[in-house]
Formats: sequence, structure tokens, C-alpha cells
Amino acid sequence: MKLNKFFSAFVLIAAVAFAACEGPDINMGGPGEKPEEQDTTKVEGTAPDTIGWNIPAGALTVAQAREKCAALESGATTGEKFYVMGYVKKIHDKHASGISSYGNAQFYMEDVKGANSRDDFMAYQVYGLDGKKINNPDAVAVGDFVVIYGELTNYMGNTFETVGKGAAYIWKSTNPLLAESSTGETGGGNTGSGDTGNTGNGGTSIDSDIEIPADALVFSAGTDQGNATTDYNQAGPYEVTKDGITIAVTKGCIGTYNNVNHYRIYKNEKLTITSTEGNIKEVVFTCTGNVGDEKYGPDCFSVDSGDYVYSGANGQWKGNASTVVFTASKNQLRATQIAVVLESETNE
Repeated sequence: MKLNKFFSAFVLIAAVAFAACEGPDINMGGPGEKPEEQDTTKVEGTAPDTIGWNIPAGALTVAQAREKCAALESGATTGEKFYVMGYVKKIHDKHASGISSYGNAQFYMEDVKGANSRDDFMAYQVYGLDGKKINNPDAVAVGDFVVIYGELTNYMGNTFETVGKGAAYIWKSTNPLLAESSTGETGGGNTGSGDTGNTGNGGTSIDSDIEIPADALVFSAGTDQGNATTDYNQAGPYEVTKDGITIAVTKGCIGTYNNVNHYRIYKNEKLTITSTEGNIKEVVFTCTGNVGDEKYGPDCFSVDSGDYVYSGANGQWKGNASTVVFTASKNQLRATQIAVVLESETNE
């Protein structure tokens, strides 16, 4: 009798437990409510359904753009232009000054709006619609859906971004201010050069009528570096000698901006060019800045002899001397190339 009572009690407890297991779902939404299923049909980086744009086939998401850049060597560019779509995650701290000085924008993109993902992509120094300059910083805002177009680069091996200096532009944006803020002036590129961001001279690229002569000996900052340091914190005197011609700087370094090397001659310092193979008759500088810019352009130089003229990003000296001394009297000058022509070569 006691055994039957025990067995009956056991069956009753088991039945209650089983019924409890079959009861209504309980979740953070409240008793009896099923949790919402996550919408897995939306592809990351795609435009909002109501946008109505005909986005070109093959447009990249932020994740895909990052993959393209990760496959590049440090400092390399894709060479090919791509459309990249995504949401504005964050505005760069130099965005407003870049708009004010150069008409180009700087911001970070992500695939999922508001995700604040670490795996972002930087739209670096991009112009507005149709490659036109932007005159209002508010034309780009966090949360905007944008499609940009241009070449991509793996900057310094650790930053995935567009090629700068206005080489890329915003193709479309949900921000209504962009259309009215993209001015009628087509951007010619931010020709400024600095250590980070928009710290360069700025301005629009200006065509020059000065050309490098075919018979010139060309010093290129990317390959002809002599004993120059590439660390601007260690800037000092340096010289580079090539085929009997020496360029010597009293203080400067080899700098890099947008993956392009350049010779830096600091303000009030001197660049002396000497030749042991014959007198110098012409020197042509290719600078990172333009005539009229605050710094880095060819008009930053004054010279002790001969005739010196400049146009756009080029400076040209003509004369007849074994030594020519240039002084960065206006401001720092930066040259990607220095071309030298000797008098003796014209007499052969």
C-alpha cells in the first residue's frame, strides 16, 4: 500500500514537470511571446529598399573593398576604379578643414548602419557629386548612405582607403545637402602634402608649361635618396650624388605623402646643386605644391644667380654655372623630382 502511494506520487510529479516543459515560451520580451527572428535577407552594405538608385553592377561593400586593399602590398593602389557603397560611420576630425580649404571630404564607412564596426573603410579626400568640390561640411553626415567611386589603396599597410587628393568622389548620397553643396567648380585634386591628413598646401592642380628636358639627369625622391633620412623627426643635412652631379640640402629629409616620396627643403634652408661633369644650364623642379600656395610650391625658392621662373607645380632655373644655390626663403619646398641639364651635353 505504501509502495502504491509512492508510485502514484512519482507519476503525478513527472506529469507536472512534463506539462511545465510544454508550456508557453518565456523570453526577454515577456511570457508567451516568441523572440523576433533576425532578418537575414538583407545583404550588408546594400542600399535601403526605398532609395531607388541604379547602383552599378559590381559595386563593392565595405567588406569587399577591405579585401581588395588587404590583397595589395603596403602603399600600392588598385589601379582600377571601383564603386564602394556603405553608411557613413564617422566623420574624420579634418573633414571640416578639408572642405573649407580644398573642397574635399574625409569620413569612414561601414556596411551596417550604426554598427560602429572596427572593420571600416576610409573615404579619403573625396570630392562631391560629379567630382565637384564641396562647400558645406554638413553635406556628409553620420548615417548617410553613400556610394563613392575611385581607386583604392592600402596606405602604409594598415589603412584601407581611397586614393587621396580628390582622385575619388561621391557618386550618390542620401544626404540632400550634397547636391546643393557640390559646387560648379570641378575639383583638380588636393595637391597639398603633409605628414597626416589635409596638412598640405592645398589648392587646385595647375597646368604648367614647364617640361623636363629629354636630356636631363633626373633625381627621383623615390629611388635617389643618398644619405637622407626618411624620418622627419631626424631631419638634418643630406646629399645625393648621381653621375657627377650632387644635390645637397642643409636641413630636410625624404618625406612620403599619398605613397609618393619627395625631397624636403625646410624653410630658410639651402639646396646646392653642383656638377663635376660640366656647367649646369637648366634645373627643373616638380613640386607637391603649386605657385601661390602657402608652402611646398616652386615659388618657395629664391636663387643666387641665373633666371628662375615657375608655373603650376614646376620651377625652372636657367643659367651657366658649376654650382647653383637655392634658398627656401618663402617656406618649405617639397619636390618629387629634380632634373638637371648640363651645358656640355648640348655641345656633343
